[in-house]
Amino acid sequence: MRFVFEAGHGLSTAGKRTPDGEKEWSFNNKQLLACQNFLKNYEGVQILRVDDPSGKRDVPLKERTDKSNRFGADAYVSFHNNAVSGAKYGDHEGMETYSYMGRNPKSEKLQKAIHKHLIKATKNKDRGRKEANFHVLRETKCAAVLTESFFMDSKNDIKKLRDDSYLKATGEAIAKGIVECYELKKKSKKPKPDYVGKRAESIYKGSDGLNFYSKATFNKKYRAGVLKYQYGFPKILRKLKVEGANMFEVKNSKGKTYYITASEKYIRVE
Repeated sequence: MRFVFEAGHGLSTAGKRTPDGEKEWSFNNKQLLACQNFLKNYEGVQILRVDDPSGKRDVPLKERTDKSNRFGADAYVSFHNNAVSGAKYGDHEGMETYSYMGRNPKSEKLQKAIHKHLIKATKNKDRGRKEANFHVLRETKCAAVLTESFFMDSKNDIKKLRDDSYLKATGEAIAKGIVECYELKKKSKKPKPDYVGKRAESIYKGSDGLNFYSKATFNKKYRAGVLKYQYGFPKILRKLKVEGANMFEVKNSKGKTYYITASEKYIRVE
């Protein structure tokens, strides 16, 4: 699945700020990053950001939607926060989401899922799912949603906007809506191999003992010492392929790292 994100306006866009001068982009960006980080835990997800990640350039809307269409996006989400006048803080508050005017089943499905999770996560006043003729909703060839999560000039909402935990929850709520809409599957966590963390013990009975090395090589130039029969290292860190054979990266009791053959002919994993 290919998703396109953008954090609304740039840092220098006129008027897009709180009555105290805090820039809307700064709030939008934190929400976007939280959403993006959440989705990294899901299989098959590709993300393209079409605004300037530094916020310094307000990328033209046509440039954004053209990039999205070339990318072959499945969905486009534009992160915003609202304002009435921006001149002073008022009693208005709440969250609303937008899709393009007229019937657009793909956008409506995504909008419903995102809207539901935003209300649940933020406990914000629900101002409803709405339609608009915004460029990013009209010119994208995919499902497209624009979010207005809080009012920057609201006495109540500004407290949430200044709380990074709310911004994180907002971004993750949008991600959860995307996960639900597209039935994304979480990446499976591969279990650690059963030798990791176990003890490596020499079963080599040769009189000279079994070599171990300071680097991942069997070159005697890097031999760091020898292990006598039934001596070993307390912890195996990992197995790696070296010069056509397997080696264990191991740690001794003082925390120093060495390398030793992983051959069952010479080493037993305890």
